[in-house]
Amino acid sequence: MNIIPIPSHSFGSSAYVATGDGKEDFTIAAAKTMAAELTPFLDDLAGLRTKPLALGDLEVCVISGTKPIRSEQKIRTAIIAAHRDTASSLPGGRFVEAPESGHLVMFTDPAIIVEEILKMNS
Repeated sequence: MNIIPIPSHSFGSSAYVATGDGKEDFTIAAAKTMAAELTPFLDDLAGLRTKPLALGDLEVCVISGTKPIRSEQKIRTAIIAAHRDTASSLPGGRFVEAPESGHLVMFTDPAIIVEEILKMNS
């Protein structure tokens, strides 16, 4: 298995933007695309409340960033509790903390995601 190296700077960081790696992420076209993608996402998310997926005993790993950022100090605890509840409600569910990450674990700690995927494949 090949593992792709992750740049030393985080996505969205000033280094990411300054090096030009993220120049397309901060355009009007990118904002319009994100808004267009959110519409069906929010509808689908609401639909899951009325008709949850039947996952059976499928192994599910819920990775939760437990490091609150300034703007979410008050809600991060509730988010973590919701993630714990989700994992514990699934027969094959497992909760994993990402202590060095907040909301965007895939950007701030991609190694933990790779590690958990490798555990699931072993």
